[in-house]
Amino acid sequence: MAELADKHTFKNYLFFWTGQLFSILNTLVMIASPIGAIISGPLSELFGVSWLYFYCAIFGIIISISIYMFTSLRHVDFDKELNGNTEINKK
Repeated sequence: MAELADKHTFKNYLFFWTGQLFSILNTLVMIASPIGAIISGPLSELFGVSWLYFYCAIFGIIISISIYMFTSLRHVDFDKELNGNTEINKK
């Protein structure tokens, strides 16, 4: 019976921290939106809107490729992660 109470308390504890985490993330997103508008306004005047979209797309592609190339992300075995540990499943 105590084990059931511990699981219930732990579940409530996780829900408590999940709510606080999402509120902090939501606040950061709301702060980033006007900052992005302040930065993109002068840049769109300088480059033009269509070129700004193009430059941001190229920048995003470069960042994505560099994250893939220079981290251990490319060494993750996704099939093993999805199917679980194969050594445990064989037993």
